Amino acid sequence: ASFFIATHEEGSDEWTIAFWMERGELQSPGIKGKVESGLSGYIIRNRPPLLFRSIEEIEAFHRNERVEHVGEITCSWMGVPLIAADKIVGVLGIQDYEQEGVYSEQDLVLFSTIAAQVAPALDNMQLLEETRRRAREMEVINEVGQAITSLLELDVVLRQIVDVTKARFGHYFVSIALMEAE
Repeated sequence: ASFFIATHEEGSDEWTIAFWMERGELQSPGIKGKVESGLSGYIIRNRPPLLFRSIEEIEAFHRNERVEHVGEITCSWMGVPLIAADKIVGVLGIQDYEQEGVYSEQDLVLFSTIAAQVAPALDNMQLLEETRRRAREMEVINEVGQAITSLLELDVVLRQIVDVTKARFGHYFVSIALMEAE
């Protein structure tokens, strides 16, 4: 069996595996997928909970909805959207590779209840990370501003901006282009 949490940022065309337990082993997170493919992508695009009790049901859904397969074919599959503040922040999914009929309607209700608790926490974590990223950007802007006000020669100012930007964002190459007034 496999359990996963896929995250999605509003406006993105990708989802990312944030947590993945495969056959009892914790897997490396970070695998990405496109929202236009796979069952998780279908849930992100359309927001329905999905329950498949057999390979036949899964295959029929893929054919009828024209959903591209992602990963190994499973015998049973269940997934629910993670919705917070009316935006989809991810998918909670579970699948079994060996048995059909593993999950029921009652399991889907329970899974949806769990998702309703997980989604706001996940959304808060994403907001916190975005806030931290913006704070780091503001620190860089502040450093560049301080460098500019402490230096008077243009070439020295530009070199300082490039050096600070490269160091803070970990970029190998940073360039600044200047335009003539005409």
